[in-house]
Amino acid sequence: MNAAIRYFVGSQPLPLCMLMVTPYGVYKLTEFGSNHPIEWAMLVVVFLCSMLGWIYSICHESDRRLDSEFRLSPIRVNLMRIAFILPFVCLGIYVKVVLIPLYLGVLKELPGWMIYVHFTALGSIAFAIWTSSTQLMTLKLGRKTIFLDIYGTVFAMWFCFVGVWFIQKTVTRELAT
Repeated sequence: MNAAIRYFVGSQPLPLCMLMVTPYGVYKLTEFGSNHPIEWAMLVVVFLCSMLGWIYSICHESDRRLDSEFRLSPIRVNLMRIAFILPFVCLGIYVKVVLIPLYLGVLKELPGWMIYVHFTALGSIAFAIWTSSTQLMTLKLGRKTIFLDIYGTVFAMWFCFVGVWFIQKTVTRELAT
């Protein structure tokens, strides 16, 4: 297990919560991120790395510890990789097409197709959360899961810095050993 995965699955809730809340705090309490779109994008990248790193670590370690009958298929593993990359690609598109032209004063109207970019990022994050929650609860329960088994975990991961408080103890108990 590499150091990042070991950190995310073995950490206490407070440091993880602080890691996820720090970019927002920096944005609200300082001028960093307000002056230029690239600064703002850097804060979002830090948040995405912490949130998606936490979700990826849970999925990777859960899947590694499951029996072969419950493990992810190769196709789903590749979809997970894409799901972790797409939010960063969508952020880059947003910064290039919207934020920088707004900053320079040349954008008068938001392109309508940006809604598809936004929903692509949200959909890929939702897929990653769903898969990660399924693998964690399958490991915890020792059987195939149904929606009622994972809805709480999905909800907690979606609101990541709050959800860390609710599910990190389960993650540590199941994965840090």
